[in-house]
Amino acid sequence: MAERYTYDQAAVGEEERLLGITALWDQGTRNALRAIPLRPGWRCLDVGAGGGSVTRWLAEAVGADGAVHATDLDTRFLRATPNTLVMRHDITGDEALPGDYDLVHARLVLSHLKDRDAVLAKLVSLCAPGGWLLVEEFDWPRRHPADGDRRLATYTRVNEAINDRMRANGYDPEYGRRLPLLLHEHGLSEIGTLLHGGLIRGGSAAAEFDRQAVHQLADSLVEHEGITRAEVDDTLESLADPEFLVPSPPLVSAWGRRPQ
Repeated sequence: MAERYTYDQAAVGEEERLLGITALWDQGTRNALRAIPLRPGWRCLDVGAGGGSVTRWLAEAVGADGAVHATDLDTRFLRATPNTLVMRHDITGDEALPGDYDLVHARLVLSHLKDRDAVLAKLVSLCAPGGWLLVEEFDWPRRHPADGDRRLATYTRVNEAINDRMRANGYDPEYGRRLPLLLHEHGLSEIGTLLHGGLIRGGSAAAEFDRQAVHQLADSLVEHEGITRAEVDDTLESLADPEFLVPSPPLVSAWGRRPQ
């Protein structure tokens, strides 16, 4: 990929991190797709399909008369089916995809890309006239450590350091809040939004999203962000403890329709 992605997609534990995304935000994505609404027979593109849960849901929803194209740089966790085509593809630089999709979907992709606005324009161009674009990103403003709660304060400090590491690679943690205006600026209409979040409970599948992020970036956090090994270990311990609860970052689902 021309852009630098913070996480190592080949790392041990990457599947668990992707399953954490599934556990936390798939319900919100399905709610957004129902709001559009997704219909049988549609031709869909799932960009940065990751663990494949949204791809599988799309394939079931569009049925045998529809088709889903799933793309990612790492396609290990994607499975082809009679109506699903899996493609290794870099949306920032590879040759153009066929286009004319009834639906284009991208979740937690654009905020990592320095050239995100150009890629958003590319996603709009892949929609057929009358087709829909659904983009989902965090609105993750800076958090302040919780007074009197040592574990939550440590977790917050480590997560802010992770965001700072990602910012250094071009990440925008507040991109989600700008999506409705950006879709409007790109000429889309019938724009809608949903905001989705939940509680992350230590030891759950959802907690693996955070735990694997901390584990992967631990050395970099200590070297560059002033985090101590004790803070890393404390956060990993909290994320394994079922009595530890913390709000997830809110996910903005924003969609719009390309003019006929």
